[in-house]
Amino acid sequence: MFILTLSLPACEKDDDNDNTDPKLNYRPTQRTSKMNGEYYNRETFTYESDGLIIYEDYDIEFGNSELNEKYLYEYPDANTVIQVDYDMTVIPPDSTSKWRYTVDENLITEIINYYKYYDLMDDKEKWMRISKDLFTYVGKQLTEEKKYWDVDGEWKINSKRTYYYDGGNVTEVKYYAYDDLGVEELVWDSELEYEGDKLTQTLSNYKGNPAYKRIPEYDGKMVISATTFSWASGSWESYYKSEYDYDENGNCVWEKEFYFETSEEYIIEVTYEKGKSNYSLLMERPGSVRIY
Repeated sequence: MFILTLSLPACEKDDDNDNTDPKLNYRPTQRTSKMNGEYYNRETFTYESDGLIIYEDYDIEFGNSELNEKYLYEYPDANTVIQVDYDMTVIPPDSTSKWRYTVDENLITEIINYYKYYDLMDDKEKWMRISKDLFTYVGKQLTEEKKYWDVDGEWKINSKRTYYYDGGNVTEVKYYAYDDLGVEELVWDSELEYEGDKLTQTLSNYKGNPAYKRIPEYDGKMVISATTFSWASGSWESYYKSEYDYDENGNCVWEKEFYFETSEEYIIEVTYEKGKSNYSLLMERPGSVRIY
């Protein structure tokens, strides 16, 4: 699934570059999710100074929370962040994967993912690299993202996203996949339309054919809802609708997604505290633009 959002993963807001983004002054502390009225997940975020140091993911069943996964963050230098993922369902908790972020002027330029395995020859645990993401910018604008997999010790390209702009607005995103021989194929092509700086429509094609259309609605500058349509039998059919609510500081605190065909309803609730952080840098990551 290719997802493209312009802000907090659980929310959308105005994107007119007026430097009033609440993410600059507030940071999420908890996010809870429920399906059809029943809570099933809770996430918490812990900070030290301006840096995220702990992320915890809980499963909720019959009103009880059970810690499922934990991420710990370390900052060995000004340009590096290390994220270690722990499986909390085993005793003792075990680190399963590791991520190394390279940061330059508050922009992620590289992410390398490692997986832990047990080396029988050396009789000890080791880290093995799995994938690498490289990000290219012009100024502060992301223009290209490439993903590689480690195949027998060599990096092999897996996919590529390219971003096109008109001023400060993303106007087109193309997603390419590569086969084992390195042959490129255009898989997704999304065009974003605007009135001024307001995004009014996103049209997404899958391998040259219409796939999804997304239309947001505004109250002033704020996105209050967005309807996604899927292409079926030669016409657009309603797929799902998102709705958003904000606190007095402009933070998105509530999102609902309602799926028309199944009548399933998902709600996310977010709480915040005052303070700066690198939440957006680490939890949203570059290139997270929503196309449907």
